[in-house]
Amino acid sequence: MHSDIRPQLRKHYQNEPLKLRQHVERVVALALELACVHSVDLVDVETAALGHDLFRSRSAEFYRQKAREYGLSRPDYEEFPLMYHGPLAAAYMRETFEYHHWPVLQAVAEHTNLSGQSALNPIAQILFLADKLEPGKGKPYQDELTALARQSLPVAVYQLCGLMADYMAGQGSFAVPHDLLEARQVLAAP
Repeated sequence: MHSDIRPQLRKHYQNEPLKLRQHVERVVALALELACVHSVDLVDVETAALGHDLFRSRSAEFYRQKAREYGLSRPDYEEFPLMYHGPLAAAYMRETFEYHHWPVLQAVAEHTNLSGQSALNPIAQILFLADKLEPGKGKPYQDELTALARQSLPVAVYQLCGLMADYMAGQGSFAVPHDLLEARQVLAAP
């Protein structure tokens, strides 16, 4: 049995910007809804949702420095250091709270761009979807994909990875879509 670190995670957000706190609460709500629909452990899902943006409101230099400290540096993240916020949050949860439940840590680490490794983890699928589809984001595909997520997590993740990879490639970012395309391949495999 792993420890319940939800109270510590909630406490962490007390000094964070209101907009971030509201985002996290909306992600938690949608993630718990999807977890109920798909019979995924509620404590695990809530822990992941609370942990996913622990370091979302930091500077580029903070991300690079902490990534070096934790041994998480990736050349493809150096241009977009915000991508480190998930892996840093997972490392922080592991080191600070001695939390070692891998499916949750993997979901937190890869919530921004799911990889092939995490694409089959239902906690990661839920967090990935809840973070991108939280109510109020105003994305044109939001309602349709949220309804799809209630029916099938893998199908919704597959669709969202494709939309995100297309958008990022159109913006000239070729480092990030590789992970998203890998996730789509894993989900498309028979």
